[in-house]
Amino acid sequence: MKCILHIGTEKTGTTALQHYLFQHRAHLSDQGFYLCRSVGDRNDRRLAQAMMYDWREDDFFRHAGLNTLEDRKAWRLETVDAFCQEVRAVPAGHHTVLLSSEHFHSRLVNRGEIARLASVLCSVFDDVEVRCYLRRQDEMAISLYSTALIAGHVVDSLLPQESGSFRNRNYFDFERLLQRWSSAFPTARMHPAIYSASAIHGGDVVRDYLASIGADIIENYAPQQTNTSLGAEALQVLLKVNRQLATLNARDEAVTRRRAVLEYLRSQPAGDSLLPPRADVEALMQYYEGSNRRCAQLWFGRDALFAEPQRAYPEAGFTGEPQRIEALWQGCAAILQQGNL
Repeated sequence: MKCILHIGTEKTGTTALQHYLFQHRAHLSDQGFYLCRSVGDRNDRRLAQAMMYDWREDDFFRHAGLNTLEDRKAWRLETVDAFCQEVRAVPAGHHTVLLSSEHFHSRLVNRGEIARLASVLCSVFDDVEVRCYLRRQDEMAISLYSTALIAGHVVDSLLPQESGSFRNRNYFDFERLLQRWSSAFPTARMHPAIYSASAIHGGDVVRDYLASIGADIIENYAPQQTNTSLGAEALQVLLKVNRQLATLNARDEAVTRRRAVLEYLRSQPAGDSLLPPRADVEALMQYYEGSNRRCAQLWFGRDALFAEPQRAYPEAGFTGEPQRIEALWQGCAAILQQGNL
C-alpha cells in the first residue's frame, strides 16, 4: 500500500484541495485512492498533532482539553492506533491512501517529530511520497495575516518581524523545511512544487495535485473559492474588533460576536487588498534570497525559486480609505453593542 502525504504548505490552496478530496471521495475510491476518516474528514490534522512532542503547547490541545503530558501521550497513542488499524483495514481495490494537512508544515518543526511520523507511516505503508507547494514569502505572509485576523488574533504587523526568529525560519524558510522532511523521507520521494498560477497545472491547485498523483478529475469541474478574502478596510476594522474582544472573559460570547462581525464585513464590497510598503517586501524577500536560491538549485535545478511578484506593491503600501474604514467600523460597533460588549 502506498501513501501520498500532502503537507501544505499553509496558504497554498490546501482548503480548496481538501474540500475537493472530501466531496469526491467516492470518485477517487473508484480509481483506487482511499481517504482516511480516523484522523480527520477533510483535514488530517489529528495525525499531525499526534506527532508533536507532548510538551509543546498548541491551540488544538487546549480546545481538546489535553492539558497534561499524560493526557496528550494517551491521546497520541490512541490516535496512532486508530489510524494504523484503519490503514490495515482499507478495502480491497485501493492502492493508495491520500493524507492532507497544512499542519504537517506548521506544527512539525522538529526533525524528531517528522521522524516519528515517518516511523508510523513506514510501519503500515510500503511506499510514502511527500508532496508540498511553496509560495513566495510575501504572498504567503499577507494571506496568513488575513487568516490570523479572521481567527480572532491581534497581529500588528502585516509582514513577519524578526525574520530570523525560530518560528519564522521554520515557517517561511523552505530550504530548512525540505531539509527537515528529507532527513526522514528519501529525497527521491520528496516532490515540492511552486504555488503560482503560472507554475501549476491549469492554474489551479486541485488540477495540479490530481495530475501529479495520476488521478482523474470529475467532469465539469470548476474551481471553488473556499476562503473569502477581506479588503484592506475590512481587515483594519477586524483588527480593532479583535482588540476589543480580547479584553473579554466570556470567550463563547466573543466568538459569537466575531462571527456576526465577519458576516457583516463579508457582505460588504471587498475593496482593494491590504498591502505592505514596497521596501518592506523587498527586505523580506532579500532575507530569504540565499535560502530560496539554494532551495531552487537543489530541488528545481535553477537559480530562482520564484518569479517576480504577481502584484505591484505601492511605495507606501495600502492600508485602506479612512472614510470607508470609519463606515465599516460604525456597522461593526452596532453589532458589538447588541451584545453589550
